[in-house]
Amino acid sequence: MLRGRGLTVAIDGHQVLRRIDLDLAQGEIVALLGRNGSGKTTLLRTLAGLLAAAGGAIERDQATRVA
Repeated sequence: MLRGRGLTVAIDGHQVLRRIDLDLAQGEIVALLGRNGSGKTTLLRTLAGLLAAAGGAIERDQATRVA
């Protein structure tokens, strides 16, 4: 389980994601679609912990790990 609540991400002082909410269940397959520059990669990097969120929360179920 991966849950994001109110995720806000800023890069170089500019907000690029604002108040994103999402729920991803274990084994669920999803697609993230959008135009160039819409924040797809930024969202994925934030969920993976590679970028820090400026606001909101990310919850990861530590009991479910993919090998």
